[in-house]
Amino acid sequence: MQISKSLRSSSGRKKLQEITTHDLQQWIAQLSTKDGEELDPKTVNRKVSAVINYFSWLYVLQAITKDITLPISNARVQSPLPDYLYENEINLMYSVASKDIRTYLIVLLFLEAGIKSNELLKITRADVDLSDPYRPEIWVKHRGKNTKKDRKVALLPQFTEAYNQYLVKYRPDEVIFLYTDRFIQLLFSDLKKLTKIQKEFTPKILRHTHVVRAYKRGEDPEQVFERIGLAPDSRTEAHELYTRLSRKGV
Repeated sequence: MQISKSLRSSSGRKKLQEITTHDLQQWIAQLSTKDGEELDPKTVNRKVSAVINYFSWLYVLQAITKDITLPISNARVQSPLPDYLYENEINLMYSVASKDIRTYLIVLLFLEAGIKSNELLKITRADVDLSDPYRPEIWVKHRGKNTKKDRKVALLPQFTEAYNQYLVKYRPDEVIFLYTDRFIQLLFSDLKKLTKIQKEFTPKILRHTHVVRAYKRGEDPEQVFERIGLAPDSRTEAHELYTRLSRKGV
């Protein structure tokens, strides 16, 4: 097995029964160093998780007499925290974006629905539900294997007026935003210059902001992850990240 070969190589060709917690800690440390493999934090975490599962399995099989990973089971490498917008920055962004109905509507969808660029660019007029104009909703749909990420997302009442104004001005046929990723990038670049917000300014940042705001409101994390279509196997790590981001200062 590749894991055991890697560990034995880093611990001087020891037998599995001879490998210690200290050996594992040294192996983990060299994964991210320049003199070692220099892996990114997420890759290190995956390798550490694999080793923990491997030694737990060996212990259950009684191939080893104790689980040497217990002291390191929670010692995961943390990724740098991403940016997100503060409330004063959100208000400024909306104020600037409101000067152009297209920009305002796009920003509103990213921030209030937590969607991705590829999801925004696939929304059609049939996906917009204004049967109750005070409680508008949109369908976020996927194809193929990703249909499990299909979901209906509730929006703020102001979406209705902004959407209707957009239809009058831009008259889209079926797809509401018939643009490219490059166009969205340029739109956000212009918005960053106008707001003078000194942070990375992308749809992904607004997605982070959406989740952090939900956490601060006390929403159930599982409902938040359902709303943004986050895969179940990514939710544990995401929960740790957004808990750190939404935590009050000490």
